[in-house]
Amino acid sequence: MSRRTVFLTGATGVWGRATLAEFARRGAEYHVIALVQSLSDVDKVLFDYQEQGWLTLLEGDLIDPSVVAYGVKKADVVLHLGAVVSPLADQHPQWAMRVNITGVHNLVRAVRSLPDPGRVALVGIGYVAQ
Repeated sequence: MSRRTVFLTGATGVWGRATLAEFARRGAEYHVIALVQSLSDVDKVLFDYQEQGWLTLLEGDLIDPSVVAYGVKKADVVLHLGAVVSPLADQHPQWAMRVNITGVHNLVRAVRSLPDPGRVALVGIGYVAQ
């Protein structure tokens, strides 16, 4: 059986790092394409994962439809963890809404534009905060 490819957004956030640690534990079971805003902001752990061969870092932004479409086209599963959250979202609410809403729209549009949209699972994670 060939390994499945996961397109992961939010790879440098708290949930993204925890998810990558779990993928690292599983070894070559999955290939992960991790969306990161800037390679210059990526720490050594992610570069170490990439050297192990199961992770590819994709530099870009959720609000760029071409970057999102590229990741979606390569994936069997899209795991959407990327978002602007508090306290940054509280300080920049318009930016947070733009990134969060546009990011989801871009992911959905990219999946829907595939020849067979049903072959890609799109999983979004949400939560309620006070």
